[in-house]
Amino acid sequence: QLYFDTKDYENSIKWCKIASKLNNKDERVWKLYALNLDRIGDTEKAKEFLNTAKSLFEDLNVEWGIINVVHCIGVLDHIKEDYEGAKTFYTQSQKLSRTKYYKAVTLHQLAMLYEDMNNLNKAEQTYKKALDTFEEIRFTYGKAKTLHHIGIIHELKGDNYKLKGNKKEANKYYKKAEEYYRKSLELKEDLTKENREYLKEMAEKDPKLKELLKDVIKDFEVKNEDKLGRA
Repeated sequence: QLYFDTKDYENSIKWCKIASKLNNKDERVWKLYALNLDRIGDTEKAKEFLNTAKSLFEDLNVEWGIINVVHCIGVLDHIKEDYEGAKTFYTQSQKLSRTKYYKAVTLHQLAMLYEDMNNLNKAEQTYKKALDTFEEIRFTYGKAKTLHHIGIIHELKGDNYKLKGNKKEANKYYKKAEEYYRKSLELKEDLTKENREYLKEMAEKDPKLKELLKDVIKDFEVKNEDKLGRA
């Protein structure tokens, strides 16, 4: 992971190969290997690699591995602007997941896809579903990110009305966008110790959730950076 983070993709691939020989059931290694291939420009090989991983996890009946690999295939399609392919895999991942946190993150990613497709109404609806799920699990970090994106949607809608010469309607959306941005900022400033402790408590009760959230929890202890966007 360190080599990947520093863009030393060749060494990252080398160590992914070593790690996969030690434990071929670790979906993180498969995902990282595929992302390395994508970064060096071999996206098709990365997708083939992930499909091989998907088949392996299906044979081994490793549900968590299937979910993560399917999501990662969606990310690669999204990057390539194969929006229909990305939509298919994000939807599969969302349906397969039994963890509300991961459902919310996948909904957020699906909403970003609709945003990139300029389907603003569908994007807003999907962001709000993600927001509801983040609220249900009391995950302030996710709520703040999602509120920010809903603000972006309203700003884009305002731009569309402005281009049509309807300044009155445009201003309504700009005002609403500002409200969402403010709510997002307020939440980002209120990532309290209580919120962090609640998140850790949830993770301790669910080993799979703990694995999924380990980077997020670590981030809280260092600084609040956005980890909910594209891989």
